[in-house]
Order: sequence, then structure tokens, then C-alpha cells
Amino acid sequence: MQDKQHSDFNDLAAAAGLNEVARQIKYALANKSIVTQAANDDHSVVDAPTVSHNGNVPADIEQEMRLANMLKRYAQITDIGKVTNKVYDTEQKIEYTKTQFANEIGNKKLADLWWKAPHRKITKSEVAKDLDVMLAVEAQSMFQRYFLIYGTKEVWDDVERIRLPVDTIKLARPNEYDIWLKSESRITVKSDNIWFDPTRTKTPKHDKDIAINTFDGLPLKPIETNIKDAAKMCKPITDLLLHLCEGKQEVYEWVLRWLAIPLQQPGTKLDTALIFHGEVQGAGKSLFFDRIMSRIYGDYAVTLGQGQLESQYNDWVSNKLYALFEEIFSGSDRYSQMGMVKQLITGNTIYISKKFMSGWQQDNFVNAIFLSNNMMPLSLEQNDRRHVVCYPQQKIPEPILNDVASALSDSDDKMLRAFYTLLMMTDLKDQTAHTPALMTSSKRQLIRLSQPNWEVFYDDWINDEAGIPYCSCLTDDLYDYYQHWCRKGGERGTTKTKLMTYIGRREHKERLRYQLPTVNRVIQATVIAVKMPSVFPTAEAANQQIWLGKQIQLMKNAIGHKLDPK
Repeated sequence: MQDKQHSDFNDLAAAAGLNEVARQIKYALANKSIVTQAANDDHSVVDAPTVSHNGNVPADIEQEMRLANMLKRYAQITDIGKVTNKVYDTEQKIEYTKTQFANEIGNKKLADLWWKAPHRKITKSEVAKDLDVMLAVEAQSMFQRYFLIYGTKEVWDDVERIRLPVDTIKLARPNEYDIWLKSESRITVKSDNIWFDPTRTKTPKHDKDIAINTFDGLPLKPIETNIKDAAKMCKPITDLLLHLCEGKQEVYEWVLRWLAIPLQQPGTKLDTALIFHGEVQGAGKSLFFDRIMSRIYGDYAVTLGQGQLESQYNDWVSNKLYALFEEIFSGSDRYSQMGMVKQLITGNTIYISKKFMSGWQQDNFVNAIFLSNNMMPLSLEQNDRRHVVCYPQQKIPEPILNDVASALSDSDDKMLRAFYTLLMMTDLKDQTAHTPALMTSSKRQLIRLSQPNWEVFYDDWINDEAGIPYCSCLTDDLYDYYQHWCRKGGERGTTKTKLMTYIGRREHKERLRYQLPTVNRVIQATVIAVKMPSVFPTAEAANQQIWLGKQIQLMKNAIGHKLDPK
């Protein structure tokens, strides 16, 4: 029997009987030979024997076998400088008070024996670490997925790649939430270190800080080919764009380069925007700029209506590179919203407001296109440098429509990828993100529609299109003719003060002396002096008074003829 090695008390009982089992257990307890260690001790452990049996074991032997297992499994928790009456279950990772421990064992006498016997000890800090490790394992997916955003009640979801209110995960995973929140293993990231950076060049201020770039790359991949073959493969798409550019090659090439710049140089913020409008239904505006271009940008594109612009929340612009606005303004809104539009087009940063969440500042990488069937989709200033305007006047040709529709239903996106390749290989020439917008005839018409009538009147006057000569005149005479011009055109005129203030900022307005050719006396009045010589005499007049008199008379004659043709 001495030569045979017994692996447990079952083998020993079968070979030598239960009395031998009892003798060895009593000897081990009396001589403290059951070695115990803390639950997180890395050293090897001499385990107490695991006791099992097939029934018919005497009660005292069974009790001693249970006690041996208890001494192996449970440990008394100690604190700094003192002991406690708490017990730690090293297997189940549960803390018990003395009473709870007895209830868990189900035998108060046996529990008392455990307390009296030489039992294991474990410090309170070791228990905390042990529990932390166990809880971290249970909630491992939480720690890998959710990062607390410092200073907010929000988390970053690294799977869905979005910011969320912390209550969202509390509702979705209530059992794991407390574990995640209280654990030292939880990852915390600063709000300023979550950014959208298509350039992929931004770094945190401190090297050890965690940083999150919400840009993951565009969905389509270019085709490995040359630019000529790519152009052939996507010809229906480029034909559609040429059609939208009113068939004008110069405009088409400018717009093509405009589309190419932010793709060739990710993160480029263009200083300009595109406006494609017209009353013709089916011209292909949405087909190109929504269904084609949005496929190139994927999740980084957004199509919006007026509702989003009027909302106090603008999280629709978060993490976007391409924004398409369809029929966004009507009536007076086209004037009241222009400030927001200008900021969106040229602003370097934009403040994101999201419902139920803290706002945050984000770099502005959005490039905008405006589509409308309205004759006047936006109000443009006379010296506008931000918009390129096209006004397609015909429906998309049927062959182009069919070819593009077929390309959009192609699961391989072959034509779309070819067009993306063309954009990536397009020669930008001298066009940059800061190149002023191309002036088109459609833009001139839109500017004219956007102007108040006194600006239109002034433009017509200086371009000799108002029916009177562009020359020096009395302010009273010019205003009289302006009123006639308004009545004839069905316009609602403005005040003399407003008109003359506007013109006076563009022309020399002053109270001066003049002498009419038919009058011998000198008169003084407020004059709009147009191209008045600074030195006299001149070939036309001996002095300034005579020169002004001739100019004023010329205007009076023209106005008199217009107001009273007889």
C-alpha cells in the first residue's frame, strides 16, 4: 500500500478503508499541513485533498471531509492592522459576513469548526483586485467597446463609431453597466481627443492620451487603370455632368476639378459651393449629385432639406464631407439663412449641437451643393465669390439616363469606381480650394434676381441699360427717374435717403456749385459727380462749375424726354 500513489481520498478509502482516511485528515489538521494562500498568489499551491465519496460515509468522517474542502475554498478577510468577521469564497468570488457564511454552509457547527481551525487569510485589497479581475472578465466586451468621455455623461461606442448618452448602454446592458462604470479597467478619453480628421494628421497634445479619429476612409476603391480608359468607362456619368453644366466645356471642367480636389486631398475645405437649379423636372440634378456622388462618399455624405437647417440641432453635419441641400429655402428664408450657409461653406470650425448630449466643436470639412427647381434658390450678393451657378434647361437625354441607371444597379459599382478613378486622376491645373467661384451667365441672372431694385437700378445705370446716360447729375433728378423706372417695371421703390446712400458709397456725392449752359447764374445743390476731372480747364469746360452744368443738363434732357416724350 505504501508503494501505491493515491490521487484522492476515494482511492485511499478503497485501498485502506475509511478509518485511514479519517486518520490522515485529523493528522493534517492537527499538524497544520494544509497549506493556504491568497487567491491572487502566483506561487504554487499545495492543495488540500478534494473529498468525494460514493455514500455510506460516517457522519464524522463526512464532516471532516467537508471541512477540508472549506479550508481550501474559503479565506478570512483581513484589513490593515485588524481582522474582520468576513469570509471570502475564492471560487465564486463572493464576500460573506460570519452569519451569511454559516447560512451558506448550512451547518453552524461546521462553520464554527472552520473558524477555529487554521484557515486561510486574504487581505481586503487582494479581494478587491480579485473581484475587479473577475468582473472585468465578465464585462470584457464592455471595456473593449465603450469609452467614457471625460467631463460628460457620454460614451464613445467604438463598434458603432458614434457618441452616445451613457444612459443608452445602461438600458441596453444593465447587468454589466455597474461593473464597467466602477472598474479601474474602464477606458476614459478626453472629449477634445475625439475628432473627425480625414487628413489623418492630427495628434493629441499629450503622447500618452488616447485619441479617436472618427474617419474610417471612403467606401469605394479606384480601378487600376489609366485616365483615358477610366474616362471611357464612365462616359455616361461625365456626359450627365456636362449636360448639367449647360453643355459649356469651361464650366464642366471647373466643376469636375471642384469635385476632384477634396477626393485627391482628403479633408480639403473648399471656399466655394455649387448651385444647380431650374424649373425643368428630370434634368438629372439629383441623379448626379445625390445618387452618384453620395455613393462615392458613403456615410460621409448627407442629403438635407429645409427642416434640418431650421432645427436647433445640427448633428447632421457631424463627420460629414459632402452635404447636398435640396429645396432648402423658400420665401424670406433664403435671406435669413444666408449667414448660416456662408459659415458652412467657408468656416474652419463648426459647433455641433445634438439632442440630449453636450455640444462639441469640430473641424469643418463639409463641401456643399445646393439643388432646387426654384428660379431663385439662394440670395447672392453682387460681388459673390462663393457660388458657381448652373441652370440646366433640358431633361436628361434618354440614352444617358438609361446608362447611368444601369450603372447604379451594378453590384460591382464598375462605372462608379471608374468615375471615382477619373476624379482621383484629374489634373487640377491651377485650381485650388481657394480659387474664386467661376462667373457664369446663370450666376449673373441669379445675382440680379437676388438684388433689391435700387441695386438693380444702379447696375443698369452704370451699364447704360437704364435708358439714361451714365453721367453726373442732381440727386433729385436721379431719384425722380428711379421712381419712374420702378413704376414702369412694377417695382416697389425705396426712399430717396436709402437710394442715395447706396449710390453715394459707390460714386462721389457732394454738395457742389454748377452753372447750366442756358443760365448765367451759379447754383448749388447735391450732385452725383461721375468721372469728374480733378484738374481744369479741360477740352470740354473752362472750370468745374461749367463742366458739371453741361453734365447735369445732359441728364435733365434725357430724363425730360423719358418722362414727357412729347
